[in-house]
Amino acid sequence: MINEDYMYLAEKLRDARRALMLPHPRGETESIVNAFSECSKVLRIQPTPDFDDSASDWAETILGLMDTSKFDESAGDGTWDLKASSLSVEDRFELSDAVDALANWAHGKVYGDE
Repeated sequence: MINEDYMYLAEKLRDARRALMLPHPRGETESIVNAFSECSKVLRIQPTPDFDDSASDWAETILGLMDTSKFDESAGDGTWDLKASSLSVEDRFELSDAVDALANWAHGKVYGDE
């Protein structure tokens, strides 16, 4: 049975995961920015879906890695470019792992294969 409450979440996280599949035609930074964009569509909305502890941890990891508060906001949309290009290799692995895990979790919620 399909649980439609999680459908949009699963769709956007699937798109974020796809964005992180390298190589990206316009480079790794663009790939990460695209993933940030997809994640922001579902992780910055209110109310957020009901997350268990693991899902909450993955979401917090993603949001933390997306945080641009230390960058000059006058860059506008360019702050994600700045943030993405400043991520360490470890941060990039952490982002990829968290997006993948949360996407799998959301897929399980939609299709009941948890």
